[in-house]
Amino acid sequence: MKEYGQDLPILDSENTMDCSSTTSLTMVSNKTDFAETTQTEKHIGLDLEVRIENSVLKNQNALLQSEIELLQCTLKEQEGLTVPQFMCLWGYLGPSVNKLVYWNKDCDVPDRSPKKRPEPKQKMKPMNELFMTLIRIRQGLLLEDLSYKFGVSKTTVSRVVLTWIQFLYIRLSAFRTKMFPDRSKSRKHLPKSFKKYKNIRCIIDCTEVFVQQPRNFGKQGNCYSSYKGHTTYKFLVGIAPNGTIVYISDAFEGSISDKEIVKNHVFLDTLNNGDEIMADRQIYN
Repeated sequence: MKEYGQDLPILDSENTMDCSSTTSLTMVSNKTDFAETTQTEKHIGLDLEVRIENSVLKNQNALLQSEIELLQCTLKEQEGLTVPQFMCLWGYLGPSVNKLVYWNKDCDVPDRSPKKRPEPKQKMKPMNELFMTLIRIRQGLLLEDLSYKFGVSKTTVSRVVLTWIQFLYIRLSAFRTKMFPDRSKSRKHLPKSFKKYKNIRCIIDCTEVFVQQPRNFGKQGNCYSSYKGHTTYKFLVGIAPNGTIVYISDAFEGSISDKEIVKNHVFLDTLNNGDEIMADRQIYN
């Protein structure tokens, strides 16, 4: 019997160590290459994701820019204000916009007490209400049209517009005296056709707007304008020589004459000695 292991080949120990070292180095090299390949693929994947995100952000930015331009054009066309001007007005109105008491038809009748019931919850945000009111003032759109555009009822449009007009009148009345410059300031901006009128302050005339016929018979006669053949309210308007509106009076019933408005109104108290005023014949005759 042969002893166990007698016929087995005898291996050189140095060769065996070299083979094992080569094998281990090869395995390490393969692992390193695999790790580098994996990191490269990760970097490629991250770079691709970043490029996709940048592309999406660029598209969103372009879309927002177009929306802003469209909003600016819409604001300028619909209400005559740019976006910064609108936001300046909104900031001036302050927190009172969230505390408005909305107009109720029952409060407009002296012989009827307001109903003791909670007001309906507003469906519009205050900024949208202001936007709608300015459109109504500038373009005179019908209540039905505004109701369709803003997705609210006709009654809501009427309540909102009436409330905001009263609110704007109260908040902006402080500028009435500041908007009427003295003649020294007007002189700096005189057009060529007015150069010979050095002391001119403004040009005044009365204008009328149509209103619904009042229910009260006495008011019907007072509001009827024989010149317009309709019930109207009348205003005294002052315009600077360069075309800027510098004065607007309170509303008067349409039957009053232009001359009476000038005599009985506070307009004369706003003038200084030496001011020259241009007016229509109906006022000074």
